[in-house]
Amino acid sequence: MTSGVPGRLGLPLLGLAFIALAVACAPRATPTPTPTPVAEVKQGGVLRLAQPGDPTSCDLAMWRGVGYQSVHPCNSMLNQLVRIDPYDHSRILPDLAERWESGEDGTLWTFYLVPNVRWHDGQPLTADDVLFSLQRIMETPPGLQPGRAAPVAQYIQSVEAPSPDTVVVRTKFPAASFLVNLASVYVSIYPKHVVEAMAPPTMEAFPSVVGSGPFRFRAFNRGSSYEMERYRDYFVRNRPYLDGVTYLVMPNPATQFAALRAHQVDVIPIGIAESQAKEIVDSLSDRIAVQETATANFWAVQMNTKAWPFDDQRVREAVNLALDRDAAIQFQGGGYRGAAMPPTGAWGLPESELTKLPGLGDKTQERARARELLAQAGLGGGMRVKMLSRSGAFFQDLATFVAGQLVEVGVQAELDTQETVAYLDRLQRRDFQITASSSGLTLDDPDQVFTDHYLCIGSENFTQLCDSQIESLFQQQQRTLDYQKRRDLVWQMQRRLWDLNGKVIINWSIRRTPVWREVKGFVMGASNYQGMRLDTVWKDE
Repeated sequence: MTSGVPGRLGLPLLGLAFIALAVACAPRATPTPTPTPVAEVKQGGVLRLAQPGDPTSCDLAMWRGVGYQSVHPCNSMLNQLVRIDPYDHSRILPDLAERWESGEDGTLWTFYLVPNVRWHDGQPLTADDVLFSLQRIMETPPGLQPGRAAPVAQYIQSVEAPSPDTVVVRTKFPAASFLVNLASVYVSIYPKHVVEAMAPPTMEAFPSVVGSGPFRFRAFNRGSSYEMERYRDYFVRNRPYLDGVTYLVMPNPATQFAALRAHQVDVIPIGIAESQAKEIVDSLSDRIAVQETATANFWAVQMNTKAWPFDDQRVREAVNLALDRDAAIQFQGGGYRGAAMPPTGAWGLPESELTKLPGLGDKTQERARARELLAQAGLGGGMRVKMLSRSGAFFQDLATFVAGQLVEVGVQAELDTQETVAYLDRLQRRDFQITASSSGLTLDDPDQVFTDHYLCIGSENFTQLCDSQIESLFQQQQRTLDYQKRRDLVWQMQRRLWDLNGKVIINWSIRRTPVWREVKGFVMGASNYQGMRLDTVWKDE
């Protein structure tokens, strides 16, 4: 048996999954996070961030907590066993577990907890809380629906708490991606004594959160603001640096940008438009920096394969052929063509493979072929469908763009716009024909992406596409420890998904995040979800 924690892996962004097991089973040195040296840090200040809506749930392990509007404010009050380094997403760092060991066969993991950690209510955090949190992911409580923590449940055969400071996990097989998925923000640890007393047993409401994180609940005003204050008994010495964090709810992007310019907010995490970024660079670059990032976020058209007319493969293929990816990238102000995995990551199909895929060729020819397919399906005279869409300027722009693309092949899409909670509920119930959506990946990891989005059991497989070939390839890659062999299997899955035309990827996005220059240590990586605990962020004012 070897022990320790992983050192620097030096892989493409979030592409560490394929060697996580190998690293875990080999000797390694304790890593040192790389925030600004303490001597240079200034304590105090409140960080103000803009976001377009209210958090729907702080139970991040369950379905209602999947959105970034929940993850961003709630993450600052929570911890995981291990975490992804906010400054280098190719590293896994200790969190509630100060160290861990893995048996030589890669199926037995022992985690040793940081001593004397206390919940925000003063009660001690013990291995029983970790056991409780992992078990509710393995077996979802009645009345709740699993969310993006689900991949972890696939690995775990058993979990035990032999002592108050020790957790032992046995996996069903050696899994290259186990530790990576355990580090996901969605696998947060919750207090057993608090959650079990709730009915239903879920810590959804923002003011109800009793966490162990660097910030604790202070106040909220629904539709306006969510405030947290420094937790002075946080188990990491001298953290957090800030006195508090406030999220300001601003549904309109123009309002967010005006508040940024007026210095009423310090950061807009999910980014601004290309034209707004140019305005900052031209006139405000001495005061505001713009972080430009190739993201793990994508635009897609999702078709319900169990509902007319998208139960016909020919109709779905026609939609794919109608979409002009180059026009989408221009409309969005930048981006990348790609398939099911981020094209800039470790698992994305290279351009040489993408050019072979239908839908990425000559658009005049492809749209002519789309009309032929619709005619073969008995829809040569055109058709009308309802397109479920999400409220908010960004999502409405996306839906309007897609509707304009479909008109080119004779498909009239009437927008059915719903507020965020209602929209997500309709998706979860699979109550739609077609939707244009923007989604983000938690990790650039095949186990996470395919489990959530493409397997028959996927919590975000809203298309209801269920394919035996995908299921078989997934299980093969999940158990493959050699990176090259695993990547080839992942490429096969992506090509197969493309041909099935359920969730049709339009393009992958670029994010432009504005940050006032007195804010130090804030970095938005490829994922919208990782790295938002804010414990190492400070203000030079």
